[in-house]
Amino acid sequence: MLPLLPRATRAHLRGIAGPTLAVVLAAGGLAGCGGDESPSADSTAGATPTQSTQPSGDPTDGVPVEGDGYTLLAPPGWADSTDQVRERFARVDAAAADTAVTGGFADNINVIVSDKRRINTQRKAERILRRELGMVGRNVRIQEPDELDGEVAYHATARLEVGRITVRTSQYFAAHEKKWYLLTFSYGPQTDAETEAEEVQQVLDGWSWQD
Repeated sequence: MLPLLPRATRAHLRGIAGPTLAVVLAAGGLAGCGGDESPSADSTAGATPTQSTQPSGDPTDGVPVEGDGYTLLAPPGWADSTDQVRERFARVDAAAADTAVTGGFADNINVIVSDKRRINTQRKAERILRRELGMVGRNVRIQEPDELDGEVAYHATARLEVGRITVRTSQYFAAHEKKWYLLTFSYGPQTDAETEAEEVQQVLDGWSWQD
């Protein structure tokens, strides 16, 4: 029950329940899949506090969200929801969501940070993404890798059921300075594929490491 939270935040948390479960399971799988393939999933240690920032100025500007060792730019009209999300999902390092609630689901992004770097091949990274997404979703597909501020980001997509809503989920998995970063984008049916692709690419292009 979330009676004191704004409507947009309540919808974000309802919407995030399935996708964040996928994120937490993926991170838990990374922690528990054994051997050198398994970075730790505890993203709470040493995390940098985030600041909530509302859009201002140029409407094409993104919304900065600060995490452990990085800053991401959420799409215009979104807001930093890290504090609210962490109350229920402690492993989430940073989160942001669309403030325009439609259909009971808020499009969102979540990030989990792992402090071990033992996955040293693309094959291992993609195998983990496929297996863990497959535990909670369907139509899991490995996509072409992308990039996060100069680092290779391995990519997988899936469909998840959140109540009666089918959610499109896309995960990116990148290493930087002995840590692994797992980004999960979740989009509801109210958002068309073209808008989703533009917003995801904006986040990837706006990602900045804070060394």
